[in-house]
Amino acid sequence: MEVKTRRSVQFGTPEESITPRKIEHLKKAAMLYMNNHPSAFKEMRFDIISILFADNERQINHIEAAF
Repeated sequence: MEVKTRRSVQFGTPEESITPRKIEHLKKAAMLYMNNHPSAFKEMRFDIISILFADNERQINHIEAAF
C-alpha cells in the first residue's frame, strides 16, 4: 500500500506522484520481503490511498490493485 497526501493539485494529484521508479522500488521491496518470509503471504496486491486536503474538505481515494 502506498499512501500519498496533497494540499492542492497545483503539482498534480496524489496518485500522479507515484512514478514508475517508485512502483519498481515498491515491487522489489515486496519481493524481497516475500522471499525472506515465504509462508507469510501467497500473493500480493498493491493499493494506493490518496488523500487530498483542499478548500477545507478531505477527499480520500482508494485504488485497489493499482499496479
